[in-house]
Amino acid sequence: MGSFFQVDLDTLRRFITSLQESGDHMESALNALKSADGGQIGTKDLDDAANEFQHTWRYGLGQLKEKINDTNGGLRDVHGAYQDAEQAAAKAMQQLTQAVSGGKSGG
Repeated sequence: MGSFFQVDLDTLRRFITSLQESGDHMESALNALKSADGGQIGTKDLDDAANEFQHTWRYGLGQLKEKINDTNGGLRDVHGAYQDAEQAAAKAMQQLTQAVSGGKSGG
């Protein structure tokens, strides 16, 4: 039973940043698809297939970006909660240390 759960706040913060960058890359991909014109490829069938591909990927990338943003928001909340808990624990330990030190020197 000696195992415990530990959160590295710096690693979590870096993960949040990396996830945000992924969302930004999705946005860039979406913008690139918006500006691409499938009508310039060749035959009508090929143009139609290219347009369908762009539409499908535009939708999929949009959904992925939405999920990334949702996940990132939750991770920011978790990071803040862990950071608050860590600060509260440090403050409690400091108060306990002061109380113990004060009790020994006053007695």
